Amino acid sequence: MATDFYDTSYEIQAANARRNRALRALGGQQRAADLGLSTSAALRDINRQYAQGLEPRVSGFGRRGLGRSGLFQRTMKDYATAQQRAVGDIYARQQSELAGIDLEQQQADLELRDALDRLALQKQQQIISDAAKLADFTGFLG
Repeated sequence: MATDFYDTSYEIQAANARRNRALRALGGQQRAADLGLSTSAALRDINRQYAQGLEPRVSGFGRRGLGRSGLFQRTMKDYATAQQRAVGDIYARQQSELAGIDLEQQQADLELRDALDRLALQKQQQIISDAAKLADFTGFLG
């Protein structure tokens, strides 16, 4: 039984683990970029929606002669508050999704460290095993 004292499979497995981690990092970056784009689009939609809805409200009060009334001011305040709440909800969703992406990246870092630690342990165990085989062989040499 021949013993190979240099096993390249450890390096290959380590390289694969690092490559997988790099791919997951790129995936996380892409998801974050996509999230930024979708957040911008959602904000544009909210602003457009509220801008289009503002004119009919203002003109409706104006036609009835309520343009300076307390009811008009309260309605406009409520309208602006609803818009800000919608914008806040969009940002809250974005932050939640970014936190999820960050958590996934941290988990991927831990998985890489675990894989590399397992490989290092396997390599150390192989070295000990090979050293024991050499020690057994030295009895034949005298």
